[in-house]
Formats: sequence, structure tokens, C-alpha cells
Amino acid sequence: MFVNSTNIFYFDYEVQLDTIVKAVCEISVDIGKQLQDLLDINDKEGGFDISDLFTEEFLLEMSIRREEILDRVDSDGNSIEGIGPSGLISKIASYFNSAIFLFPEFNPLLEGSEILIMSKEESKLICIGDKPKDRLQSAIKKLKILKILISNLKHEKIKMSLEKLEIFETELFYKGVVTTNKLEGQPIIPVIDVEFLDHQTFQPTIVDRELYWINIAKLKNFNPAFSDSEELKMLIDSDGDLQIGLLVGNHILPYPDIDLSKYILPDKLSDYYFLLFENTYSKGKTIPLAKSELVQKFINSAKDDELNKLLSYLKNNFYIEGIEIPEKFSEFFNTVVTLDNLDHIEDFQFLLSSNYTEETALGVYTSRKNDTSYNLLHWVNHHGEKTIQHYRKEIPETKAKKQVSTLKPAICYYFLEKYFEDILENILKDKGYKYISNLVLYENKSKNVEIDAFVQVENKFYYIEAKTKLTKFYIEEFLKRSSEMIKKFDPMLLQKIEIEFILLGSFSDSTVKDYQYFINESPFKKDGYNIPRNGINCIPYHFSVPIPDLEGRKITCIAEPEFEKLQNLVLQICPK
Repeated sequence: MFVNSTNIFYFDYEVQLDTIVKAVCEISVDIGKQLQDLLDINDKEGGFDISDLFTEEFLLEMSIRREEILDRVDSDGNSIEGIGPSGLISKIASYFNSAIFLFPEFNPLLEGSEILIMSKEESKLICIGDKPKDRLQSAIKKLKILKILISNLKHEKIKMSLEKLEIFETELFYKGVVTTNKLEGQPIIPVIDVEFLDHQTFQPTIVDRELYWINIAKLKNFNPAFSDSEELKMLIDSDGDLQIGLLVGNHILPYPDIDLSKYILPDKLSDYYFLLFENTYSKGKTIPLAKSELVQKFINSAKDDELNKLLSYLKNNFYIEGIEIPEKFSEFFNTVVTLDNLDHIEDFQFLLSSNYTEETALGVYTSRKNDTSYNLLHWVNHHGEKTIQHYRKEIPETKAKKQVSTLKPAICYYFLEKYFEDILENILKDKGYKYISNLVLYENKSKNVEIDAFVQVENKFYYIEAKTKLTKFYIEEFLKRSSEMIKKFDPMLLQKIEIEFILLGSFSDSTVKDYQYFINESPFKKDGYNIPRNGINCIPYHFSVPIPDLEGRKITCIAEPEFEKLQNLVLQICPK
């Protein structure tokens, strides 16, 4: 479907402590040879050798019998070659390489790490980020392998000679003892309630809890209800030996490369996909920016239909011309003078203060000479209450002041960027919808798409694009995006979970009439749509447009300026 954006990866790992074990053993043997006259050894004539090095208990722990170390003759007189010094060192190193993570002291050393799950028997782990090696090496360092080896030496005199060796147990000393390899696949979801799964699709098998490290604290960040359990089970696919994941209490930790949807109960599939959109395909929620007191007051007034109707007269989404602003909304507006169609800068519209004093209102100078004009392109002075003086030469041209009411700057930028999205979200929140706002989904590492509101109702999703103004351009753009996105939703659609695409705006402009054929086909004229409405300076719309090349697929286009009507419309198009 979409790119897994959890930053959780799957690794195998290998520990190689051979060099450290070899160094301790060889140094200990050298010291033993120097002290052999003072030590209790097996063969006084042969002298101290590696078979005299460690205690019997230590060797037995690694399934090593002392007599198998050196060459020997059996009871029948046959010569038997021993494993020798290199063989003993290799066996000790192999033991530590495989058993070190099973030491009871090891698990606490991973507390606070980014490692989520560690299978010690399979030498695999699941980790947030891509640097588990550093944390494993740090944990091994804290176990103090040198100290463990020295403490198991047979002779106190050798121990005393090596007691200072521990000062070498630094990060550098353990550098390179762990290698990791990132494997294909990422967990589709870190934690999921067991109630999502169809119990007929898997078999639970109890596994040894000591063979796994499970980062309870970190996994709680993904699911606050997650808790530890003494009993640990592996879920095995009922039709084979595929490992699905670990069952810890009432929660499952799915393994990577598992299509978990195969094991989800049909009536839970929609909820499962909602979790994926919320936690896996999205990179997390954006923190809303704090709003000024004035902007917040404007938001609180958004339910007032008188304000809704007034805003329908906005030109270019920021100013109103020729209408007196009601007193109760006056704090949201400024009175300014507009100036446009100036030579060389025809694409710009300038906003000037409505000052009456005869002083400079605007000056435009360019460092790049245009044609035969002076570099000083324009100079505009206020000239009383109703006119301005526009200098392009020595004698100015007097022009009438064109006064308009603009939204105040903070409100203006908020109106352009977030106004209608926030109105929609407030409706969804107030009506108790299950939704995600500003959902960012990645199609690949660099390309993403943002969904203003993604709403789940039973077995259906509503992909809602919120625009302040419905236009021909936005309809064309949304048709193209919907056509591309529908393919991304294929796995979900194949499981009979539907999706609808809705382009929802507050206002509209005249370009929408390019879709007049579909407007005429719409059945909502009887509800007051697709025709002018009293007091509204735009046409409220409600019609559908087919998505090209996708038979049966369409987008729904809506423009509804009045809050109450918009709220009712949302309840109609997304029936709960």
C-alpha cells in the first residue's frame, strides 16, 4: 500500500568475543608458566599448560572435560588427540558468543534502549532506528567479560596478577565484537490487541521467556495498554510453520514480513487498517501551532452564519469591497487602500494604509532599468481622504482612493492556510467521528500525499480534501490524485473495505461552471445546491464527477458556506 514510516527495522546479529577470550587465556598461560613452581598443576614434569587454567566448574558449564583438552592415551593404548589450546579457546569463545545474552545480568542493561524485541536463540532483533550494534556492544562492555573470565581462573596467584586488566574494558576494547545486518521487512505494526485476530488461523505455543528480551516500556509508547506477562507464546500459522509473532498477555508483537491482514477477523479489518494509517504509514501527528487570541476569537465565530455569509464576499480570499463590515466583526478587519495595475509590476496588488496625511504611501525603485523608464518606477502620496497622487514624472496623476476591508494579517494567513480544515475537524470531533487529520502518507521515500481528514465509519473510509474555495483547478487536481491513490488502496479494497473521495470547500468561484454537465446531473438542487442562495456571494455546490479510467469511481464536490448546513451535510455524506 504505502511506505512503512515507523523507523522500526529487523536485524540479525552476531557476537565475536574470540579475540578477547584468546588474549586472556594466552596472558594467563604465560603467567602460569612463570609461576608454575608455586602452583598446583596436573603435570609437574610437563609444566603448566592451558588445562590447568580454569576451574572444573567453569569447564563443565561449557561441557568441556579437562581430560579432552590435551593429547592422551585411552585404556586400550590408543592415542587420542586433544582439542588443544586453540580448541579450548574456541569452545570458550563459542560459549560466550551464544550464551552472553542469556546471563541474568544482561536484560537490565537494555532498559531504555531502542531495541523492542530480541530473539536470543535466533540472533534476531527488532529495533527503532538502525544502530542496535552500539547498544549491544555497550551492554556487553558492562557485563565485564574480562572480569568473568578472570574470576573463573583456577589459581589465585594468576588472578592477582591479572586484577588490573579490567581497566582495559573500554568502548574501544569492545569495538567490533558485534556485527549486525539489516534484514528485509519491517513490522507492519509494533503492538496489536489479540482481539483483532481470528483464533482459527493460528496455534499458540509456549516458549521460554528467557530466550527473549521484550522492551515493555518502549512498546507502551505504541499501545499504552500493553503490559508484561510471565507466560510468552509464539503464534504459528495454522496452515504451516510460519511464525506470526509473540503473544504477551493480551497483545501480539507481529514479526516482520507478515501479512497480518490474513489473520484479522473480518469485522476488525477496517479498525486494523485505521491503526496502520495512524501508526505505520504516517510519520506521526503534527503538533498544532498556538493561535493568537484574535485568531481564536475568529475561529469561535465560525459558527455564526452572518460571518459565513460575509466571508463569501471575500475577493482573493482576503478583502471585501463595497460592503460595510458589521460592528460585531469589525475587530477582524482593517480598512486599507488598494493599488494595482502599476506599470512593470502589473501582477502585484498593493495594500496601503488609509492615512489622510499628505505623506509617502508607497515607493518602488528597481536596480534593473526597464525600457526607457527611470529606475524610480512609482511614488505614491496620500492626498486627503479620497484621493492619492501617483508620481511617474514631475507632475503627479490624481486618482481616487479605492478603500476595501481586509482580514487582519494574522487572520488572513490563518484563513488561507487552516480555516476550513479546522472547521471540518471541529465538526468531526464534535460529532464523535473516528478520524485522522493532516494524515501524511508516503508513496516512496521522497513523494508523499497529505490527506486533510481521513474518516472511518464501519467498513468504509472517507478521504476528504478541505479547501477554502472550490475551484475548477482543485477539482482537476483532486481527480488526478484520486486516480493515483485508488491503486494504493487496492489491498484494502480487495478485502471489501470501501473508500470515498470528497472535495469539500466553504466557498466557490465561477470556474466550477466548467463542470456544468455534472452539476446538471446532480439530484441536490432540491436541497438548495447548485443554484444561487440569498445572502451568499457564491453558489453552494453538491455534485459528483467520475474519476477517468476508473469505472464506478467518483469524487464528490461540495461548497457549503454556512456552518450548520455544512455540519448536516457531513453527517449525510459520512453516515454513522
